[in-house]
Amino acid sequence: YQRRVHGVEVNMISKLGATEKDLAAGLTALYDRYPPGPQAAAAIERRMGMKLREAYAELYGPIPADQGFILLDGSFTLDGDPVKVPKVVFVFSPGEGPVPNRRPSGRFL
Repeated sequence: YQRRVHGVEVNMISKLGATEKDLAAGLTALYDRYPPGPQAAAAIERRMGMKLREAYAELYGPIPADQGFILLDGSFTLDGDPVKVPKVVFVFSPGEGPVPNRRPSGRFL
């Protein structure tokens, strides 16, 4: 997980469409800079050593076999102020995702 991109601090990353109730439970964020409790902190720390596709599948279920990407959302700040960042489309590297021969890419919607 990259915590800084173009000076923007990543505070939380989750699947696109996660609800506030989901995130308040503390176990549905792939990464949370300020986890809501020790159980969530331990789960996030463990996921930091995992490949993104593995952590995503653990939390949200398997990625469909015909889908070579996942959609992510999050909370971000720049110099302490909240900023809006486009939704992230994470495309798997060749051999990393369900769909073979995809180029690695960190594209935005």
